[in-house]
Amino acid sequence: MDLSVIIPVRDEAENIPDLVGRLVKTFESMGVSYEVIFVTDFNRDNTFEVLRAQNRVNGRIKTLKLSTARGQHIAVVAGLDACGGNAAVLMDGDLQDYPEDIPKLYARMKEGFDIVYATKEQKNDSALRNLFSKTFVAVLNWFSDQKVAHNTGMFRIISGRTVA
Repeated sequence: MDLSVIIPVRDEAENIPDLVGRLVKTFESMGVSYEVIFVTDFNRDNTFEVLRAQNRVNGRIKTLKLSTARGQHIAVVAGLDACGGNAAVLMDGDLQDYPEDIPKLYARMKEGFDIVYATKEQKNDSALRNLFSKTFVAVLNWFSDQKVAHNTGMFRIISGRTVA
């Protein structure tokens, strides 16, 4: 399989049909084999039922349901552990990351990069959230040899050898 997409979701029932449609269209245009792994735990809406319905229509749409609310990072790790693609795309489920940008990440990875992450021209967060984000990135960069830009998020592609 070429690509696995890991998407942690919570209370995203309204976004899922549009997201899945856009992902499928993107992968069909790329001509790649794929799986989409949604990882969820506790939802106040019918996210899990919507995901099950998507799986009945397309078997490449899969769901991992965590037994307890562990948060986004644990969900991503669970998805990476379960994925079978030669590369893994990590993205948010709230449509802030555009599935149509996956071919750009994939092309850069094919150039020989093991990790390619997307950056945003402008983050649409509140001033307080931007302050916390910039502070976190500054502290992270202070202690790290690899510098991280403030305008990055989870949206990235990781080669299979990096996932393993």
